[in-house]
Amino acid sequence: MKAKIINSKFTPLLVAASTFLPRRSIEPIYSCFLFRFGDGFIELTSTDRVVTFKGIIKVEVEGEGEFALGGEILRDYCLALPSDAELRLNVGKKLKLSTKSHKASFQLVASKNFPQLSSIGKVDGIEISSLGFKEALSKSVFAISRDPYMPALQGAFLEGKDGILKIVATDGYRLSIVKTPFILGTTGMAIVPLGALENISKFLDDDFILRIEMSETRTSFYLEDVELHAQNISAIYPAVEEKLPEEFTSHLRLSRSALMNRLKVALPFSTRADSLGRGYTTFEINRGGIKLKCNAPELGENVSTLECSLEGEEIENLLLQPSYLIDVLQKLDGDEVEIKLKGNLGPVVIEEEGLYHLMMPMSVRGGDNE
Repeated sequence: MKAKIINSKFTPLLVAASTFLPRRSIEPIYSCFLFRFGDGFIELTSTDRVVTFKGIIKVEVEGEGEFALGGEILRDYCLALPSDAELRLNVGKKLKLSTKSHKASFQLVASKNFPQLSSIGKVDGIEISSLGFKEALSKSVFAISRDPYMPALQGAFLEGKDGILKIVATDGYRLSIVKTPFILGTTGMAIVPLGALENISKFLDDDFILRIEMSETRTSFYLEDVELHAQNISAIYPAVEEKLPEEFTSHLRLSRSALMNRLKVALPFSTRADSLGRGYTTFEINRGGIKLKCNAPELGENVSTLECSLEGEEIENLLLQPSYLIDVLQKLDGDEVEIKLKGNLGPVVIEEEGLYHLMMPMSVRGGDNE
């Protein structure tokens, strides 16, 4: 098998595929790229067991077949070559790669040992703007749990129907629901792992039509010349939408940028909480405004004030984690934000078109926040 290709086309594909090489691999085959030469194309596959990457370059090829070899060494070698170099690939017992000034050979690995995607038959799918999907992910995945003992919450729940793709993420303390329109099609539902969504988002910077297909075992994302296949989390996602609050005792309106400023000032203290939870920011909300107090035991404290418009009950001793609020505030569009509250122990809700975010206050026993 032979092929010629300009390095500026070849190396970006190697770099993209490297994203899905596992950092630690018990089996050497997982550190390899799988190449397939076909009629007018080279296909490159890599996998970290959770996500399988497939990329295609259209190029003139002599012969057909497949082979595997170490991914990182090939990537690093090509990165060191000039971007405008013409690469000549000759595959026999080894991959021989040469340019005008360099010659290298790479040991091959039996391609039959490379993990293959199982066939799942025909699956319905949706088509959606890549930038719209990327924005929806950015507004939701931060709420996904990192707790290994809560496997169902280690991914986002995706469901597409009636022209709307819904993304749900929660870690048990906060909940984010994002709804974004798609262009056409229909698909099922799946729990897609956090790592897969984070990596997929890296490929969505350009504006194009993204196709998403969800089966029982995996969710596939079809880009222009790239396919990403993520293994679904096999679990039952909690029915969080059935328990959303409908009534609130207080409605708060204030400047998003001003609130962000006060929360960032509080962060140096809140991130140094002790075992009792002291260090979270205490909110005192009344008709004169908001007072934010944060005490880091044995280190110091901060008090900030902020103007607001309040409808309903005043609230004392509402304990919130500033970083949780910052996560959602920085995803909103307008400067005015409305916050719905239900006492100092009830849920805190922030909404805008297409976004619903809920977080629970902290309940501290054995100490206070003063």
